[in-house]
Amino acid sequence: MQHDDAEETADGSAVVRPQLPDWPRLMPLRLACAYFGVCDRTFRKLGIAPRRIGRRVLWDRHDLDRFADGMAGMPHRSSDPMAGTRAMEKRFFARLKNGQERATGR
Repeated sequence: MQHDDAEETADGSAVVRPQLPDWPRLMPLRLACAYFGVCDRTFRKLGIAPRRIGRRVLWDRHDLDRFADGMAGMPHRSSDPMAGTRAMEKRFFARLKNGQERATGR
């Protein structure tokens, strides 16, 4: 019986892929470096701002993902699911206001 995370090679033998851990939302330096796959010296040179909780210095996984997306040239994903709706609403009301100003001659 094969595991869900197993692949079959050409000769029929199963190769088990390692599964990544469930990464915490806030990570200490050691885990943040592992998440990026770099040593601590290289990670610190990236300049990603940490969060501080008491004496603990932690990196937010979402900040790390945004940084990696930026390095890959991918657009930033908004963490606010309603941001697009609010932007559309703002544009709508701006057009409505401009139309009313033209009608009144302002």
